[in-house]
Amino acid sequence: MSGEITKIVETSLYVHNLETSERFYTDVLKLRVHSRKPGRDVFLMAGKTMLLLFNPVFLREEAIREGKNAIPQVYEHGRTHIAFEIERGSLEEWIGRLEEKGVRITHRETWETGSRSVYFEDPEGNVVELLEQGLWPLKD
Repeated sequence: MSGEITKIVETSLYVHNLETSERFYTDVLKLRVHSRKPGRDVFLMAGKTMLLLFNPVFLREEAIREGKNAIPQVYEHGRTHIAFEIERGSLEEWIGRLEEKGVRITHRETWETGSRSVYFEDPEGNVVELLEQGLWPLKD
């Protein structure tokens, strides 16, 4: 096998309320909507990657209808962690934005590399992190 995996292209969150989650990720974190299927999903652009929000109840019903032809999905709600990279030096601006939007920061961290991050929860209770560039040795 040749080639190597170069990046994670998409991450999925399974949420109870698509509309509330869409508002949070577009209004608070400024992600852009790529597409949506009412009741099923909202696909958001996060820089050069995608965040997919799914309603697992709809997916379960869809899988039952489609049987063996259904795309494998997760059919349960569950908390998870997701981190978004931000430009180094912009963390204080982001903290101000979060506070302005009524988002409670649950933890602040300064890493060995000097990068800093803040943690908070989305409306579904998922742990979201804003992380300054430089923690991971990743290149575009």
